[in-house]
Amino acid sequence: MQYSLVMRGNPRYPERGQKVYASAQCTKTLSQKEFIDSIMQHGSSYSRGDYKVIISRVAEELAEKLRDGYRVDLEELGRFYPTLDCEGADSFEAFNPDVHIKEIRANWHHSKEFEHLRQQATFQQNINRRDEHKLLMATKRGDATVHLGNHKGQTDNPEGNG
Repeated sequence: MQYSLVMRGNPRYPERGQKVYASAQCTKTLSQKEFIDSIMQHGSSYSRGDYKVIISRVAEELAEKLRDGYRVDLEELGRFYPTLDCEGADSFEAFNPDVHIKEIRANWHHSKEFEHLRQQATFQQNINRRDEHKLLMATKRGDATVHLGNHKGQTDNPEGNG
């Protein structure tokens, strides 16, 4: 897994300052087709179409059950459950679900299959998003050099002249 380093502070405790944290960097978003192809590379008696129908049907049914207020335990995948994004009302009498409930959110609690991802992963530091953007822009402009690592207190100018 690739990661970059970022400076973050806790908004609840700004007096504590910022610390360096690792931020996961996804290298790619797999399409459903690519995901199914990956499953099939591990050997399967089902066709691509079978998987597509199964995924679609599971998603439809899961959404329906969450809307109806069910928790759904899919064992190896984990447990899915609904929560509400809601604005507060001044009183119980003033609460109107059509006004105050903004969204039903789907949440997921992982199963045992997902518990040891950290121990099974290998890590590789990637550049931070700011430097990645600088490289992309420099490439588009055809620049031969780019100054990276512009962290707090540093400038783009290697001589430090602002």
